[in-house]
Amino acid sequence: MRRMTFLTALIFLFAISRVTAAPGVECELTVFQADPARDSANTLLYVDTAKFVQGIRATGFLVAFSVELEFTTLESNRVVLNAHVATLAPSSNHYSRNFTTDYGLPARLERIIGKNNTRYTLMVRPLKKIEIDTSNCGMVHYRKEDFKFDPSANLDIYFVPQSAGDFYWNAVKGLMEERYRQFAEINKFNLPGKYLLYLCPCPIYSVIWDDRFGMMVDPTRNTAFAL
Repeated sequence: MRRMTFLTALIFLFAISRVTAAPGVECELTVFQADPARDSANTLLYVDTAKFVQGIRATGFLVAFSVELEFTTLESNRVVLNAHVATLAPSSNHYSRNFTTDYGLPARLERIIGKNNTRYTLMVRPLKKIEIDTSNCGMVHYRKEDFKFDPSANLDIYFVPQSAGDFYWNAVKGLMEERYRQFAEINKFNLPGKYLLYLCPCPIYSVIWDDRFGMMVDPTRNTAFAL
């Protein structure tokens, strides 16, 4: 009887995990810079892996430009994704492209012109199809019902209700306003208007996180995300 009860519990838990698992993909993200001193040969600037949930648009800042990636189709042998890149102001450039590629093969967005006419290449290489448990971290920052916000003098601070970000909002507000000038100078925010700060209770899948620091700062959008 005990074995039967234990087996039933395991089956129930497995069924729940299957229901809450979302289709996703693990990818390698790489940024190259063309080196004019070496006949424009590509120099590696950045490489890392990230996980993406199908249908959730993820934003991040990779070395010199902002990137948005959305995987619209995940099949057993290939993926379909939309990529959008925006470089830093004042001469901001935008690039968009739709890709269909097999696992293990790179999708390339080339000739990205950044500051001082520097040329970059973004390479997105889907590695494998995976399932992602979003039951405890299913918030999306651009869904209005997921995040609330309170304004301060220079910031709009977003938080998830009943989270630590909600509880400590006043403390964060005081700290950020006190060090506002230093914060703006370090992160080189250069767009007019307020800055947006998202206090995230977990590494939400609509953000391409910098795992070294548990944050992501996007100066092209005057936006920062922090855990």
